[in-house]
Amino acid sequence: MFDGVNLTEQQRQQMRDLMHQARKHLPHINVDQLETMHKLVTAENFDQKAVRAQAEVMAQEQVDRQVEMARIRNQMFNLLSPEQKETLNQKHQQRMQEMQQQMAGLQPTSAQKPSSMMTQ
Repeated sequence: MFDGVNLTEQQRQQMRDLMHQARKHLPHINVDQLETMHKLVTAENFDQKAVRAQAEVMAQEQVDRQVEMARIRNQMFNLLSPEQKETLNQKHQQRMQEMQQQMAGLQPTSAQKPSSMMTQ
């Protein structure tokens, strides 16, 4: 997240401390949930309702982990100076533009789409 931002030693230490704290409080991946999903996937008969319910439980756990990490990243972001925040925001905008360009490159253009007229 802070790639390209020059941090002071004090900021680095504060961020290490935050990450150390986060490891203690971050919800862990629930291996039992993974095992339950595996059993559902490998069952002789597919139970869509059970798979959906299990997927929703697992998704909620993932949301909880992401919320906690966002909270920690917010604390880290607020350790930055205004100049460092600006640098970080500029880098973010650059990454977003690159992603948009990559996604645009993956989208077939009208010239690349097979014509229904040609297949008739």
